Amino acid sequence: MNRNKWQDVAIVNDFTGSMSPYIAEVLVWHALNLQKPVSKIQGYTFFNDGNLTPDYNKVIGHTGGIYHTASQNLDSVLNTAVKTIENGGGGDIQENDVEALIEAQNKYPKAKGLVLVADNWADMRDTSIINQVKLPVKVILCGANATINTEFIDLAYKTKGSIHTIEEDIIDLMKITEGKDIIINKRKYRLVHGSFVMVD
Repeated sequence: MNRNKWQDVAIVNDFTGSMSPYIAEVLVWHALNLQKPVSKIQGYTFFNDGNLTPDYNKVIGHTGGIYHTASQNLDSVLNTAVKTIENGGGGDIQENDVEALIEAQNKYPKAKGLVLVADNWADMRDTSIINQVKLPVKVILCGANATINTEFIDLAYKTKGSIHTIEEDIIDLMKITEGKDIIINKRKYRLVHGSFVMVD
């Protein structure tokens, strides 16, 4: 986050069980950001993939388990995060990232972009509704030490957003044309029929 000076963004955070190795770090970042003189964040949206809804009852776009706070008060942000975590841990490997992004853009109409903090190893169940995301998504991937989950590259590409790992900022995705390659974390990915695939 220190490498990028984003303004007027909404933060969307995966707080399902798969994010447990990174939750402490994410909460520390939220705390440090709120200590700055002027916060550039419009609001926070946290999700847990359904509030313990059985996997077979999860409906794309209506899975739920999504919590919001526009408060710049640290206690309010942390309490909302804790409530999200306590009310559900996910379940299957897929998460409702896109549903949460759509809710965030509707909840915070002044936001000019969305910052998604997500687990690189958890797929999105709702990629079919990416076209409803109207703001650029800046994807911060946790656990992206080797390969990058191509679903998140597609999300960033289709929303005119960007990909961010602990070491890199990939902000020129929109320059990639059909059949061309991009390198992230020393791995090569190719745009094929509008979606990215990893190339050996």
